[in-house]
Order: sequence, then C-alpha cells, then structure tokens
Amino acid sequence: MVTYMINNIFFLRISVVFFGLIMLIIFINGFLKKFIFRRNIINNSLISIESKISLGQNSAIYIVNIQEEVRLVLGVTANSITQLCTLKPITHKNNKNDVIN
Repeated sequence: MVTYMINNIFFLRISVVFFGLIMLIIFINGFLKKFIFRRNIINNSLISIESKISLGQNSAIYIVNIQEEVRLVLGVTANSITQLCTLKPITHKNNKNDVIN
C-alpha cells in the first residue's frame, strides 16, 4: 500500500513537471511569433501602405507601394477590394517640376 502511494506521488510530480515544461514551450513559442518574427516580417516587407483615406465606417482608399516599383490605388470596402488605378513609382530626384506650389 505504501509503495502504491509513493508511485502515485512520483507519477503526479513527473506529470506536473512535464505539463509545466509543455506550457513553457507553448508560451515561448507564442511570444516569439507575436513579438519577434512578426516584427521582422513587417519591417522587411516588400509591400507597404503609403496612405489611407477613410470614406466611411466600412470603406477606405489606400495607396499601396509594392517593391517601390508599383503604386496601386485600392478601394476597400467590407466585402471587396477594387483596384482603382496604378500610379507611377516615386522618384527621389529633386526636379522643379515635382514641386507643387
């Protein structure tokens, strides 16, 4: 009877430690995904939102840069995304023609 109780207590301790290790691994995995991996993906992304104009509660117009080569104007509603037009890429030259008075 005493050995049965000792075996149960030993099994219970091993189970609690094993459960704790699994929970620690899950917590570390979630932390890494949320704060480290996601931040690197967003900062190194080839697609960026240049501007957003809200038109109402569920609609907006976005200007999106794709690899600094293509600029899209997108109309976004709750049910759809529509390409409105394509703009020329931004050139970083200082021309007098680029300045708007």
